[in-house]
Amino acid sequence: MDFFAKTQQITGKHPAIERARGDALQRTFHNKEAMLFYLEAAKLADDDRIWRSLAVSAGSIGKAKIAYWAARNGLALEPRDPHLLRNQMLSLRKLDAPKKEQKAALHAFGMFKRDEQAAAIKDRCQDDNVDCQRERVPIVPRMMHTK
Repeated sequence: MDFFAKTQQITGKHPAIERARGDALQRTFHNKEAMLFYLEAAKLADDDRIWRSLAVSAGSIGKAKIAYWAARNGLALEPRDPHLLRNQMLSLRKLDAPKKEQKAALHAFGMFKRDEQAAAIKDRCQDDNVDCQRERVPIVPRMMHTK
């Protein structure tokens, strides 16, 4: 935090510094403090990464209204972001929103969530299998010979 304070003395208030402060706190599960820095960052920049982090930190401490607001602002920028869609869905549940809204949010999240089986499928692929090796390298290098 001292580093961020010194940097801010040089640059002045900047959303990247506020976000970095929030990230440092969020990584150590200080979500309440992190949320305050993300709120500051959101005042300075309309960035889906800031909104995503704000939604996560607010949701983690039970601030469902703030989490929903952040998710909605982030979704205005990135409408298919699975993390924002998940936070929107969870916030609507916590806020006891009408079932129709909750169902629509669940459907939206389901449409764009990440493939949870991708890692397991990839692990099943043997390294010594030629087909698996080919699938892991999207552009296959070919040696060209000239005569």
